[in-house]
Amino acid sequence: MLPKLIRGEVAQLQRDNRSGAADITLSAIKIVRRYLRAITVRDKAEFLEDLRELCGGLLFAQSAMSSVHNACVDILSTLSEYRDEDSLNKLRLELEKKLAKLSERISLAPKRIAGHLSRVLPRGGRILTISYSSTVTGVLKELKRRGKNFEVVVMESRPVLEGRRTAQELVRAKIRTTLIADAALGEYTRTVDAAVVGADAVYRDGSTVNKVGTFPLAVCCRELGKPLYVLTDSSKITTEHAGSYVIEEKAPSELLRSRCPGLRVKNFYFEFTPAKYITAIFSEKGVFQPRIVGKKLTSLDLPYHRLKA
Repeated sequence: MLPKLIRGEVAQLQRDNRSGAADITLSAIKIVRRYLRAITVRDKAEFLEDLRELCGGLLFAQSAMSSVHNACVDILSTLSEYRDEDSLNKLRLELEKKLAKLSERISLAPKRIAGHLSRVLPRGGRILTISYSSTVTGVLKELKRRGKNFEVVVMESRPVLEGRRTAQELVRAKIRTTLIADAALGEYTRTVDAAVVGADAVYRDGSTVNKVGTFPLAVCCRELGKPLYVLTDSSKITTEHAGSYVIEEKAPSELLRSRCPGLRVKNFYFEFTPAKYITAIFSEKGVFQPRIVGKKLTSLDLPYHRLKA
C-alpha cells in the first residue's frame, strides 16, 4: 500500500484547479520520484503494485491532461521493460533517470518554443491569451528577456479566474499587460496581432483540449483573420483520438454559490478546439501543422505566418 503521505499528495494534486498542465505534470513526476526515494518495500511485487496504484491515482486526479497520462505510460512501460530484473534498486534508478529526463524536457520547453515564436511575432505587437499556462507565460517571459517588445491582453478565464495569475506574473516580468472579461474577447480580438494559448492535450487529428473559452477565442480569430498559435511541450501530444476523452464536469457551486431550486448549473473547465481553427502548434521540437502533429513529431520546414506590424 502507498504511504499515507504519498496518497495525500495525490489528493492535493487532484484539488489543483489553477495550475497549468506542465506544472501539474511536473508535480506528478515529483510525487513519483519522492516515492522512489523513500521506498521501504523490499518485495518487487509490492513495489510494482504500489507504482501501478500511484499511476492510477495520478491519472484519476488529472484526467484531462495527456502529459500526466503519457508520464504514467512511460513509468508502466519501464516496469514492463525491466520485468525480469531482479534488482529492485536498478529498477528504481532506471525510473529515476527517465523521470528526471522528462522533467528537464518539460522545464526547458518554453525557451525552445520562444525561439520559434520570436520569428512570427512583430515588434511592438499585441497578443491575446486565456487562462494560466506555465508554458505560455514562460515563453512570453523568455521573449521579453530576449528584448522582444510586445503587449499582452489576458482573458480572466472563469470560473476560477486563472487569467489573473497570468496577468500578475507578466506584469512582474515588466510586460505590458491588460486583463479583460471573457465576454470582451470579440472586441479585443480585433485589436491584436495573434492569440497564443496553451494545451492540456493535443490529439492526433490536431484538435486540442484547453481551458473553456479557448474555442470561442479560436472562432473569433478565424472570423477576424487572426492567427491562433498553440504553445505546448511535446509531452502533451498523444496519438489518441479526441473522441476518446470525455470532458469532466466540475462543482456547480463555482458558478452559483446559493442553491436555486429548479435551476440546472453546468460547469466545465475544459473544451475541445478543432484543428481547423489552429494556425500552428509550437513545441520544443518545432512548428507543426495541426493535421499532422500526432503523426510526425519532427520539426517541419513550414512557412511562418507573416503578422502585420
